[in-house]
Amino acid sequence: MARPTLDQLRYVTTEAALQALEQMSGNPAALRALAHDWFPDADEFDLRWCAEGLASGLTGMRGLLENRRQRLIKEGRMEMPQ
Repeated sequence: MARPTLDQLRYVTTEAALQALEQMSGNPAALRALAHDWFPDADEFDLRWCAEGLASGLTGMRGLLENRRQRLIKEGRMEMPQ
C-alpha cells in the first residue's frame, strides 16, 4: 500500500473529529461529566443545562468542520482516501 497523501490524512483527521463530536454530543452523561469537570460546584440542574448547551455547541462545531471539509474538497486541497 502506498503512503497516504497529506490531503488523505486531512480527510481522515476531519472524519475522526466529526465522529468524535457526534458521539460526544449524543451522550448526555458524558456531557454532564465534562461540565462537572469545568464547573465542580454546579448542581445537577445546572449540569443538565450545561450538557444541553455543550451538545448544541458541539453540533455547531460539527457543522463548521463539515463546511470546511467541503470547501477544501471543492478547492482541491483535500481528497478522500481511495
